[in-house]
Amino acid sequence: MSYTEFVYQDDDGYYIALCPAFPGCIGSGLSESEAITDLELAREDYIQSLIEDGLSVPEPFSDEMEYSVGTY
Repeated sequence: MSYTEFVYQDDDGYYIALCPAFPGCIGSGLSESEAITDLELAREDYIQSLIEDGLSVPEPFSDEMEYSVGTY
């Protein structure tokens, strides 16, 4: 499955990666690729926790949805 991800650079120069399908699941790093890798690891843990708790894993959002990422 492919999930929508957003990456932005914060005021301190770190890159932050978010995935709207998994609220609170974030990755960070000194480069975009580090942030995305960190997010992927966090998402794997998130999904594993959902499975262990007997909860369903969110489906990817429709490509038709619009997202807005502000400055944090």
